[in-house]
This record gives sequence, structure tokens and C-alpha cells, in this order.
Amino acid sequence: MKKLLFSIVTVLLMTVFMMGTVFAKAVTLVKLEATIEITANKTSVVEGDEVEFTFTIKDLKNAKDDSIAAIEGKVEYNTDFFEFVSTTFSTGGQSGEKFNVTKVGKEGEVYAKLVLKVKENASGTGDVKFTELMASDGDMDKAEGAAEASTNPISFNIAKTVTPPPTVAVTNVKIEATKTTLKVGETTILQAVVEPTTATNKKVTWSSSDDKVATIDSNGQVKGIKEGEATITATTEDGNKTATLKITIEKKDETAGDNKDNKDDSNNDNNNVNKDDGQKKDELVIEDDKNKQDEVKNDNVNGDKKDATVANTDLPKAGLSITFFVVIAAAIISAIVIYKKNQNFKDIK
Repeated sequence: MKKLLFSIVTVLLMTVFMMGTVFAKAVTLVKLEATIEITANKTSVVEGDEVEFTFTIKDLKNAKDDSIAAIEGKVEYNTDFFEFVSTTFSTGGQSGEKFNVTKVGKEGEVYAKLVLKVKENASGTGDVKFTELMASDGDMDKAEGAAEASTNPISFNIAKTVTPPPTVAVTNVKIEATKTTLKVGETTILQAVVEPTTATNKKVTWSSSDDKVATIDSNGQVKGIKEGEATITATTEDGNKTATLKITIEKKDETAGDNKDNKDDSNNDNNNVNKDDGQKKDELVIEDDKNKQDEVKNDNVNGDKKDATVANTDLPKAGLSITFFVVIAAAIISAIVIYKKNQNFKDIK
């Protein structure tokens, strides 16, 4: 009987011990906390780019020795967009597969890496998603907990690739000039001809061997300063190619200046003569106008006299006409009177 009781007590104690162990394990499972921060080194990609994903332990709590010993999970990505390159996972890494990393890691450490490559002529979306993440501490049998992914999923965009035009190097440069001999103070423009004509960078810099004789600016304009010779150099920015041109500066033509002065004096004299002629002409015009006015005045006076003469002349003419008619009338009356007298005389007889 005693042996039976002893056996029963022993079994009960073992049962309690086992239950306590399971309970302790359950408590540890609940308390373990960790975040796996997953980041990508780029999200704007072009064909052929490799994208590296890093797994870092964050917010680790209640883990044995403050570390984890393993993580596991599942990765998914579009295989028309990405292709697998490499990983530090212990197993897995292909799209749709579960992966496992077995190593001791502290908080803040990069725990694992995954590298994917953007395919040529990639199509579709570039999302990469990590799911079913789990973390375990150093005692695999006693501590397991869920781990969250901080960035999930990670999206990628194909950036438009702009292919720059091919660079065409400068092979030679020449200087073209309309004239190479200048007077002091005179200017001219030089042209730098870069070869080939399709060269990418056609910029040149100008310089003069003697700025006291001739200067040149950034636009290729040369100016004569004093008598002498100067060598103008054009240097290309691409390839450091050079071309030179000799410029001769001559003394300014002073005769031309004297002729100009003489011409100016002659013009002044002519102007003075013309001015005098103009004044004389004005005087003649004024005098002529005065004579005309006198003539008009005389005409008016003569006109008045003529009118008076005409009036005086017309009066005698009018008097003669009246006298003529009076004489005729008197003759007619006399004739009539004589005729009647003759008639009366005949009657008396």
C-alpha cells in the first residue's frame, strides 16, 4: 500500500513539474519582443540595378542574453521585375520561399542581407514583401516570439533612363580673320573654327602676346593699341588645342585727319559764303519787294490820274454828241418851219 501511495505522489509531482515547465515556456513566448527593420538602399531604379535589403534588429525586449539566435519568414517579389542575386540567409531567398537565418545578433546590428537585381526590360510592379516573420532568442526550445517588419512591402519605381549623346572630342582649331593689319584704335572680330564641326565642347579662350600692342576680349574682338605686332592665340577648352595669328598694328593715318580738317574748313568757308550769298539774296529780295511796292504805289497813283483823264475826256465827247443832235434837231425844225411858211405863202396867193 505504501509503495502504491509513493508511486502516485511521484507521478503527481512529475506532472506538476512538467506543467510548470510548459507554463514558463508560454510566459517566455509572450514576453519576447523584437522588430526587424528591413530597408533598401534605393527605391528609384533602372534596368540592371542591384538593390540590397538589410535586416536590422530593433526594439528587442525580454530576450535571453539580450540577443536573438534566429529569424525566419517568407519573401515575395515579382520575378518579371527582380531576379535573385545573393543573400546571407541560412536558407531561402527565392520569391515565394521561406527563409531562415541562424546566428546570434544584438539590437542595432545588421542581422542579414538580401540582394535582388532589376531585370532587363523589367515590367509590372517592383514590390518586395516580407511576411510570417518570427524571432527566437538563445534558447530555441524555451523562447520564440513574433517579429514585425518595419517597412512592408517596399515599392520600387523604374526611373526613365536618359542616354546622353556621345561625346565628340576636339581634334583641331583654326583662326579666321577678315584682316590682320589694323590702325591704332581700330577693331576687328576673329573667329575660332573648331574641328570637327560636331565637337561637343567648342569653347575657346583668347589671349594676346602683347596687350600693349593689341588686346582681345572673350568674344574674339581685337583692338589696336599702338604700333607693333602681337600674336593672338585661341585655345580650346576640350583637348587644349591651339591656333595662332599674327596681328600688325600701324600708326593712325594723320593725313586723313588733316584732310578732314581741311575739308571741315572748306565746308565752313562754303557755309559762310552761302550764308553771305543768302544774306545778299535776302537783301535783294527785300529791295525787290520794296521796288515792287513802289511800282504798285505809282500804278495806283497813275491809275487815279488816268481815271481822272478818262473822265475829263469822256465829258467833251458827251458834249459834242449832244451838240450834234441839237444841231440836227434845229436843222429839222428850221426845215419844217420853212416848209410851212412856203405853204402858207402859196395859199395866200
